Amino acid sequence: MAEVVATSATLRIFGERLDPVEISRLLGCSPTSAEKRGEPMGPRGNISARQGGWKLRIERQDGAHLSDQISQLLAETSSDHEVWTDLVQRYRVDMFCGIWLDEPGQGVNLAPMVLVELGRRGISLELDIYYADAHPVTK
Repeated sequence: MAEVVATSATLRIFGERLDPVEISRLLGCSPTSAEKRGEPMGPRGNISARQGGWKLRIERQDGAHLSDQISQLLAETSSDHEVWTDLVQRYRVDMFCGIWLDEPGQGVNLAPMVLVELGRRGISLELDIYYADAHPVTK
């Protein structure tokens, strides 16, 4: 039987005029990483950001815990509908998830309430699926 080997989740917000301090204030939490347009970014800081970005990340964890990871990220942020309406109108907002499988043909299940909460906030869901021995490029 195929298994989900690991999962990861990142709440991402992007925009040309994005100010990470404002996003943190609106969401009531600090990001894992953030940058304004033109600021250095990347593992060595040798890339100039083409747009502003704000990311709250849960690193890759063994097992199929994607619903829990997404719920944890959402719990760290504001649940205020007006805040999210404003953010999704001004910026590109998504929940980027990595799923590592040990063989083809395996699926992943997301709890209905997680999908409801993403939809209520207007957050799109982006899934990247890998074989367990593949190493994805961090986005």
